[in-house]
Amino acid sequence: MKLSRWISYGFAIALTAASLILVSMLRSPVAPIALQVLAGAIALGLIVLAVSSLYAKVYAARRKAEISLKKLQASEARYRRLLETAYEGIWVIDTNCTTEYVNPRMAEMLGYRVEEIIDSSIFKFMDEAAQRELQWEMKHHPTGIRGQYDLRFRHKDGSIVWTITSANPIFSDGGLFRGTLAMVTDVSDRKQLKETLHDREARISRLIDSNIIGIIFANFQGEISEANDAFLNMLGYTQVDLQSGNLNWLDITPSEYLPQDEEMIEQISTTKACPPFEKEYLHKDGSRVPVLVGAALLPNPEEGTVCYVLDLSDRKRLENELSRREAKIKRLVDSNIIGVITANLNGSVLEANDAFLQIIGYTREDLNQGKIRWNEMTPPEYQQATEQSQHELRTLGFCHSFEKEYIRKDGSRVPIVIGSALLDGSPDTMIGFVLDVSDRKQAEAALRESEARFRYMADTAPVLIWMSGPDKLCNYFNQPWLNFTGRTLAQEMGNGWTENIHPDDFERCLHTYTTSFDARQEFKAEYRLRRFDGEYRWLLDIGVPRFTPDGEFLGYIGSCIDIGDRKQAEVEMQQINDLLEHRVRERTAQLETANQELEAFSYSVSHDLRAPLRHINGFVSLLQKQAAPVLDPESQRYLDVIADTTKRAGTMVDDLLTFSRMGRAEMRYTTVKFNELIRDVRQDLEPETAEREIIWQIHPIPNVQGDPAMLRQVIYNLVENAIKYTQGRTQAEIEIGTIGDEQEVVIFVRDNGLGFDMRYAHKLFGVFQRLHSEPEIQGTGIGLANVRRVIHRHGGRTWAESELDKGSTFYFSLPLRPRRGEE
Repeated sequence: MKLSRWISYGFAIALTAASLILVSMLRSPVAPIALQVLAGAIALGLIVLAVSSLYAKVYAARRKAEISLKKLQASEARYRRLLETAYEGIWVIDTNCTTEYVNPRMAEMLGYRVEEIIDSSIFKFMDEAAQRELQWEMKHHPTGIRGQYDLRFRHKDGSIVWTITSANPIFSDGGLFRGTLAMVTDVSDRKQLKETLHDREARISRLIDSNIIGIIFANFQGEISEANDAFLNMLGYTQVDLQSGNLNWLDITPSEYLPQDEEMIEQISTTKACPPFEKEYLHKDGSRVPVLVGAALLPNPEEGTVCYVLDLSDRKRLENELSRREAKIKRLVDSNIIGVITANLNGSVLEANDAFLQIIGYTREDLNQGKIRWNEMTPPEYQQATEQSQHELRTLGFCHSFEKEYIRKDGSRVPIVIGSALLDGSPDTMIGFVLDVSDRKQAEAALRESEARFRYMADTAPVLIWMSGPDKLCNYFNQPWLNFTGRTLAQEMGNGWTENIHPDDFERCLHTYTTSFDARQEFKAEYRLRRFDGEYRWLLDIGVPRFTPDGEFLGYIGSCIDIGDRKQAEVEMQQINDLLEHRVRERTAQLETANQELEAFSYSVSHDLRAPLRHINGFVSLLQKQAAPVLDPESQRYLDVIADTTKRAGTMVDDLLTFSRMGRAEMRYTTVKFNELIRDVRQDLEPETAEREIIWQIHPIPNVQGDPAMLRQVIYNLVENAIKYTQGRTQAEIEIGTIGDEQEVVIFVRDNGLGFDMRYAHKLFGVFQRLHSEPEIQGTGIGLANVRRVIHRHGGRTWAESELDKGSTFYFSLPLRPRRGEE
């Protein structure tokens, strides 16, 4: 301001001077020059005047700007103080999610300093779920996100900070998206409180639903409005009983507990709760259930109370069990099976049962007079063990049992095992259990003597003996073994003995040993073992597992005998067997030749008999036609008998020829469909079944490999037999089915006919063998023989089952894979 004033003053002075100079110059002879000078001065004055005016405006604008800046700085300071002191977290990020600003509250919220967050990505401080949520929002809102979000940030110590975050985009004056302003409120405490309440509700709900303890809601009149399954199951009731109003806690309370319940009601009414008390409820089946009940008044008294009911049945059983155990312990102490004492650590014996007194040879009078001190009864050589036991008592409260000796009243020594423990609440009083092991010591001595005898017998036995432990390693060989191998015990121990096994037998021998060992089974193995002279001898090794009386596995014990001579005898025997088998094959070939000749003879005889029989039958038929008018009845009967006999003889010859052909015919194997064979056979036999009532049961039968023609003959003969032997039945029943397994198919034909006596079943399949008389059932006795021959040629079996007048079942089997060598 002062400068502008001085400029104005200078401009006025310059203008005045110029006027004076102009007047003086006008009066001088050089007036034109004076005019030029005057014009210059005026121009200079005008310039000075313009500059002065411009400077004044600049100064005024600058002054105004300074005032605005101070106001802006003051406003910024106020806003910064507002942000710096705000309770909410403030976070400003740019378009790349890089932090431009956070206030101290935000940094404090995450456990960082402000400078640790600035220029860092906001994702660094979020958990994975919040990162994915924010990235999704930014992807779908590229011009800025706006809204409120539940985001989880990660504290510097790794914990989760739950927040409610309000986000707003930041734009430039030109409307360009520059970043995001977020206001963050820490709701971890609220979230934790909410989760705590939720957990409490869940725990209460789980408590009710878990059925660990019975819970009921009831009023003082006994009405139960709600009950969980634990309470209902405790008393044998169901939710249906509860909902029907049939469950009242007063009704299920025995009368002797009602006064106690009245006191409980009065106490709840006064104090709003009652401490737990014991009582009983009546089970639905009438039995009693001991329970512990506690109750509290609900906030709304009209709703009644909530009661917690604990089933004490198990506790009562445990109490009874504890009482029984205490009684057992008392009986143990009083039974004098083991010595029991109460003593202090300085050596005084305070109490003792009779068993202890008998062990040490003192009397109860000696005990009452304080003459028994355990430290004085302990020999000096056991002092260190005694001090160790006292150390364990003081540090652990008990000492492990150990062996020592006591000096008896008569001066002799008694070996004992003692264990002790401090009594509860007493630092120097203990209870001890003393066991007299004199018998055990004697048994140990006897065992040592027995072991010595065993070793003597083992070393003098004429067999090789070995023993192994549970680790499969051998730990003993008797002297005969060592003499046999010519090696030392150290060389044979462990797996050393296997060095003498013949290489060809090694794998087999070890496999037998380890497999049996793992299965804990007895084994026998034959292998060759090198003798001291280098010769390999065959041994028979028999191993037997060893167990303790309690079943604990101890290892194996085995014995070996030299079977080299037996092996040589077996080789010679095998040679003899081979010779015998050769001779059997020769004899078999001779028998087969004889059988073939016999079959050929049978065929020849049967064939030669057919012609005479046909002649006889023909002539008889002619005679019956021509001489019938002149023959008397008796002669006519003779002719009929001759005709029938001739016909049967012809049938028998035909069957015999069929039987012979069955033995000589070549078998043609193919797939046989049995159900089709059965259908064809039934069609062939329809003339014989036309006038009869027969119930057929035909089951599916699998296809097999065989000769179709021969197997058809089998089915024909069996079905024909079933038709014949059921002809006396008003309603015949014939069933054909199968019984299968993995190796063969068994086919049966069952009927409800006459049956037969099983005592004669062995005759069924023989030639000309019949179990029924000719007038009863006609036949030649060759049909079943044919069945057996065909089935045997297929590698199968035939048999029958029956009961007189109750029917029969005929079976035959066929292998699933035919043995063609039997053809």
